[in-house]
Order: sequence, then structure tokens, then C-alpha cells
Amino acid sequence: MKLWVLDYLHERYGIIEEDFCSAEFEIVPALKAGDVGFDRSFVGAYGQDDRVCAFTSLKALFDAKNQKRTCVAIFFDKEEIAALGPLVLNRSSCAIL
Repeated sequence: MKLWVLDYLHERYGIIEEDFCSAEFEIVPALKAGDVGFDRSFVGAYGQDDRVCAFTSLKALFDAKNQKRTCVAIFFDKEEIAALGPLVLNRSSCAIL
């Protein structure tokens, strides 16, 4: 089974087994966004909170013109679940900043 999966990933996406040592792969739901809540005023979708924050921050960074100081946007993932990984915000990440 392992060899079949590796062969499929290599043929379809060019991924080799060594890529799993340095990459963070995730399986996520492939569901469409939908209205949620009693009055259906919320958008419910996987990762919606991260996407909306990243999009608005990046747009603000690109729209900034003639700034006297350097503008920076920093993006982290999984900050709310105390997970581990290269893209996770934790106490040592904040100390670096």
C-alpha cells in the first residue's frame, strides 16, 4: 500500500518519500462554504478564519503606499490548538519577533 501511495503521489504531483521529512501535509475536508447560525449570518468553512485574516493582512500590506517605515505581515497557522510544526505560533516564535 505504501509503495502504491508513493507511486501515485510521485506520478500526480512529483512528490517523493523524502519530501515527507521536511513538509507538512494535511488532509482537510473538501466541503463548500455554507451559511451557519440561527439567522444564517455566519460563513462556515474549513480554515475560513485563517483565510480571511491572511487575505486582509496581505491586502493591507500591498495597499500601503509611501510608508516611512518598513511594513511587515506575519502569518502563522494552528496558533489556537497548541500543535507542533514549522508553521505554528508558540512562545519561542513570539520571543524571536
